Amino acid sequence: MRTTDGDRLTRFAESCCRITRGSKSGQLITLRPWQRQLLVDLAASRARRAYIQMPRKNGKSMLGAVLALYNLLADGEAGAEVYSVAGSRDQARLVFDEASRMVRLDSWLSKHLTPYRFEIVHRPSGSRYRVIAADAGHAEGVNPHLVVFDEVHVAGSDRRLWDTMNLGSGAREAPLVLGITTPGVRWGTDGRDSLAWSLYDYAGRQRTGEVDDPHFFARIWEAPPACDLWDRAAWTAANPGLGDFLAAEDMEAACKTTPENEFRTKRLGQWVSTQAAWMPYGAWDDCLDKRPEPPARAPIVLGFDGSFSNDSTALIGATIEPEPYVWIVGLWERDPTAPALWRVSHDQVEAKVFEAAGRWDVRELVCDRKLWQRDIEDWERRGLPVVDFPQTPARMVPAAQRFYEAVTTKTMHHSGDPRLARHVGNTTLRPNGHISKEHKDSGRKIDAAVAAVMAYDRAAFLAHSPARPAVFVI
Repeated sequence: MRTTDGDRLTRFAESCCRITRGSKSGQLITLRPWQRQLLVDLAASRARRAYIQMPRKNGKSMLGAVLALYNLLADGEAGAEVYSVAGSRDQARLVFDEASRMVRLDSWLSKHLTPYRFEIVHRPSGSRYRVIAADAGHAEGVNPHLVVFDEVHVAGSDRRLWDTMNLGSGAREAPLVLGITTPGVRWGTDGRDSLAWSLYDYAGRQRTGEVDDPHFFARIWEAPPACDLWDRAAWTAANPGLGDFLAAEDMEAACKTTPENEFRTKRLGQWVSTQAAWMPYGAWDDCLDKRPEPPARAPIVLGFDGSFSNDSTALIGATIEPEPYVWIVGLWERDPTAPALWRVSHDQVEAKVFEAAGRWDVRELVCDRKLWQRDIEDWERRGLPVVDFPQTPARMVPAAQRFYEAVTTKTMHHSGDPRLARHVGNTTLRPNGHISKEHKDSGRKIDAAVAAVMAYDRAAFLAHSPARPAVFVI
């Protein structure tokens, strides 16, 4: 940014930029003291690179939009190129869309700026504000005055877009490449430090005096390391908007239903070293109920996760009424002493599937057909009520979240089978909310947990749907 006058920037924010959502939509922004101080300090720093880290729901997108519009229109830069960039186009559009709504809501801004789908234009100065996604090749040739790099942690260890934007800004008199993010996992998938962590670490070394870089600005909100999840003082330290536009009730609900590592990164502003266990310690054991298996003809859902070789195959039952309850109907795992090319017996699995269908009222057999297409088509022809459940993020992420919430709130129970406990304990959570192994080559199996998520999700749905008896021919 060209100006060192933070007051000019904050006056622009409060006289031209409007709230875009909620009951106060259309009203001019009133900066909180911490927001005002952040903008004043950033403007005064004359930094060429900046890193701002804070947890979710503290207004990152609003601040990014204010900075983007100011640098597009009011910073005195002719032909300014302003960019919103991120790991995906949808992510990059979040700040851009916030700015676009601000333009449409304010008569003065809309008089001077023209918003399009992926661009906002100030014609008198030839300045443009655009969206760029993660492919760094598409960013070659840019000459940015301001870059708002949203959720830097999603880039992992891939620095290409960040470096391209920094190199491209060299011809500007006072450019700024701003990374604004929640924290995440320290390591990228290749084992190297993530880009966001490297910026966070650089900021820490600057704070302790190890680094002297007048062209780098950082502002970080985070809870103390290893604090208790329910420490209200830690919530306040990490969330400057808490008690204002971030309600304490929202934090309480998130603490109850969010996996620990996810809560620490997204709500406490803390970095974690790995995608740790999916479930909080002790939560699965707290749902133990060693009741007998459901009686004959009880309405249930079967969740099936099939493997090809050297993996496990799971068949999990979930009751529909009177409350959700899951147990292992069948589990096939390779014995350590078995040959390397061991494969599960399809005949054994089929026999167990039809045995269960003859014993209980199987309302749905929920499965992903991958690797078992021919068998499942045969089961379907023979009358089993097959329901497709592709294990895609779009399907599994909300299902895993519902399963997690049911466990942490103790609204579902399980049989206490140590095999199921082992599979649940082996399950980790990706940054996008999808459950997975710790890494693709891990020998720690999770198939029973996956099948349990599928079965529970459909059983919970059917609990609120009209009953429909299963009809099949053995």
